[in-house]
Amino acid sequence: MPKLNLDLFGQAASASESDTSQKENVRKSSDSSPQTPEQILSRPLEQAPPRATEKALERQPVRFVPVGFDIDLLLALDDAVLALRRQGHWKASKSGIIRALIRYHQADLAEVYLGDEARKS
Repeated sequence: MPKLNLDLFGQAASASESDTSQKENVRKSSDSSPQTPEQILSRPLEQAPPRATEKALERQPVRFVPVGFDIDLLLALDDAVLALRRQGHWKASKSGIIRALIRYHQADLAEVYLGDEARKS
């Protein structure tokens, strides 16, 4: 694995050396030429890559999604985090609570949404 060049203020020559070594590593790691979308779609199904397993999905990096909340919902989340931390759950967080709620209600998220909409009107 090539060394990362973290010297941002170093000479330009050292940067060009690391660029060429990185390009060589990329060339070595690529076994075949790039395929067009038509070539990928024309592959038989038995040659298609296997679907991601549940473990592979767990290892994927976290995606950040901007979500808007009303002030009363944020206050409820803050209260829940404080209550959990008082009980000794020091790693409790707002995002952790939201993830747990989604997992818990994953099978009926649409019904939960429709029930919430009915309560509002």
